[in-house]
Amino acid sequence: MSELTVPIRGAEMAVTRLDGSDGAAHSLVWAHGWGQSGQAFLGLAQSFSRMYPSSVVDFPGFGRSKPPPGTWGTADYADAIAEWLRSLSPQSLIWIGHSFGCRVGLQIAARHPGLLRGMILIAAAGLPRQRNDAKSESTAACSAGCSTVWAALSTAGHRWSLCSTSRT
Repeated sequence: MSELTVPIRGAEMAVTRLDGSDGAAHSLVWAHGWGQSGQAFLGLAQSFSRMYPSSVVDFPGFGRSKPPPGTWGTADYADAIAEWLRSLSPQSLIWIGHSFGCRVGLQIAARHPGLLRGMILIAAAGLPRQRNDAKSESTAACSAGCSTVWAALSTAGHRWSLCSTSRT
């Protein structure tokens, strides 16, 4: 197990690396929920480390990581983390997220197609709808967002299941 501090877009992200078995086909990235830290996933990541290398992150502003410069939304976190993910070994990456970590993962899948091989989303809240006064515009914005995520996931050539709930 090793502790790293990774510079990403003017911020620093604390990462705990766990070595997996040699020749593992996948590398796991563990992403915590809002108000938590990577510590929430450390026990699970350790149990999987016998099979797969893992990176347990503390998002900027959480756990051991300093706050990012300015206010970041999920897209900012996704873009910054995607740059770091590209610097990892060429193993296929599986994103395991909880709550806020799911939102960041969905943004990565939508904004950086092909970067993630798969996702495991735990207690996923999804991405918020674009809100405005016109219901039809709001529905169209949500549909466009869902289409973007679906396109990103389906272009990877894998079977994906998306669930959608409509609220009136």
